[in-house]
Amino acid sequence: MLFRSVAGVDVQPATFVLFGASGDLAAKKLLPAVYNLFAEGRLPQRFRLLGIGSSMPEHTFHDHMRAVVSAHSRTAVDPERLEQLLQRCDYIQGDFTKHALFAKLRTSLEEGDRALGGPTRRLFYLAVAPRFFGPIAQSLHEVGLARGADPESVLMIEKPFGHNLQSAIDLNREVTAAFDERDILRLDHYLGKETVQNLLV
Repeated sequence: MLFRSVAGVDVQPATFVLFGASGDLAAKKLLPAVYNLFAEGRLPQRFRLLGIGSSMPEHTFHDHMRAVVSAHSRTAVDPERLEQLLQRCDYIQGDFTKHALFAKLRTSLEEGDRALGGPTRRLFYLAVAPRFFGPIAQSLHEVGLARGADPESVLMIEKPFGHNLQSAIDLNREVTAAFDERDILRLDHYLGKETVQNLLV
């Protein structure tokens, strides 16, 4: 489990690194979900969200989060709790294909861990176009944030995982070259939709 769903329990400290933080999936689903988990006390006491995006300027991210959480939260937004969450949120603008972004990311993670009082587990969520999945995994490996990293890193890949069998095999080869299989989570949120669950049943 990434986070234990028990309010008031300090689970393993974590930094949630969201690639594609300025995108539509993050705006409508992921950032509001993080807010709700935080508001319900379901995140570690030592928690940080680090957004990564290619388009949004760094100084606008907090305003963006206020807007999208207010628009898409499944519960009423408590402004005070939202501001408390924003104190734990940072953002880096950069090109997913450039080494400079990942060097800056590593520095930010190290600085964030010092501010939080110790190492945190890194959760890399790829809410980006599929063409970036392999290159991001490889770049994380090149800067020491993938296989063998201390503290440990987990790679979370939003669907689609390839567009046919061969492309899925090729992508799997790329990501497993950078991360151990046990540290890769492949996500398909449609499996949680009522229509799909009925089909599975």
